[in-house]
Amino acid sequence: MRKMPPWTEKRIEWYQRAVAWNRFDRVLADHICRFINEGETVCDMGCGTGYVAMELARRGYETTAFDMNEVTMAYLRQEVPARGLQDKLSLIEGSWDDLDVEGMWDNVVMVFAGHMDKELEKFIRFCRKRLIVIIRESRKSHVQASGITPQIHTKPADIEKVLRCRRYEMVPVVTEFGQPLESMEEAVEYLKTFGADTESEKSALKNIIRCFDSEYTYFLPNEKKMRMYVIER
Repeated sequence: MRKMPPWTEKRIEWYQRAVAWNRFDRVLADHICRFINEGETVCDMGCGTGYVAMELARRGYETTAFDMNEVTMAYLRQEVPARGLQDKLSLIEGSWDDLDVEGMWDNVVMVFAGHMDKELEKFIRFCRKRLIVIIRESRKSHVQASGITPQIHTKPADIEKVLRCRRYEMVPVVTEFGQPLESMEEAVEYLKTFGADTESEKSALKNIIRCFDSEYTYFLPNEKKMRMYVIER
């Protein structure tokens, strides 16, 4: 299995464009906020570009965005003040393996991050009340067949096996997370960046949608099927 490409300015641009187009941050925050209370603190651990952390901060939660990636954290150091979120959102750059804290936040949220089948107890220690984990249902990507398949950190069967002795609730989440694109040339660049070969590129482009009355010309659909596990401390 090939790994996802590293974060670059272009990849961040594509990702944030897709988040805004599909309101992906709001969809996930809507589900998360059903389980956290007003006045509770939240850490988005392994936050990547921080879209969930920024949306939670926008809703008034005292939020921490935690990640070890220098590129995405540099992006957040510019984006957080630009959005006026600096009073609600703090940033920590580092590795969770170096954290030696017990119950530092009320809630820890992890979206497509961590290996829950092996590290669940570590992440549980970081929260006082609950750990909220969102994982993909499957390995399938909108880059088809022989193209790259996103690395999956935790399979549903694996996390449910280690959760047998804990109180938790599982919530299915299905939403669109397709990619808006400015041109067919950009669509090809996008697919090649994520490892598509000629066969998978042609397969993906068959599904592309022409957009009208939009700043983007094309849209590459990508329905995401996920599971959200709300695990009580």
